Amino acid sequence: MMSEDIDKVDPNKMVEVRRVVNEFEAGIIVALLQDAGIQSRVVDFDGASRGIFGAASFFPRSVLVRRGDAARADEVLTRRREESVDLDWDEVDVGDPADGLARRIAAGDHRFPRMPRRLKRIIVVLGIAIVLVLLSWQVSSIVSPALFGY
Repeated sequence: MMSEDIDKVDPNKMVEVRRVVNEFEAGIIVALLQDAGIQSRVVDFDGASRGIFGAASFFPRSVLVRRGDAARADEVLTRRREESVDLDWDEVDVGDPADGLARRIAAGDHRFPRMPRRLKRIIVVLGIAIVLVLLSWQVSSIVSPALFGY
């Protein structure tokens, strides 16, 4: 028997039951499967970018279960999805807005207070200063070794 044939029949081989976009959704699926007595794990493929972007992810996560549990896991997740409640938020009464801004938004007035002109100028000047500092640092790292021979 070849290894591919063994992989097809091995009930302990891990297979993907769902692919999701974030760790939160994967955690919910793992918890649902655990409640049903099915062991699962989450595999993600963006470990390198996690150090740069924190918890942000650009790649989906796979929820894996044993091949022998795959049909039951799919049944549990499908049944749970069918039993879930989808809310029509247009029909939900969330009460009266608590403050003036919330009342304006609820009434359809989407004009928000303007940022003061002086604050805008300060932000622009700080932005330009940061860009100039970064550019001078970059230029000095290129020019200094050429001029001074280090």
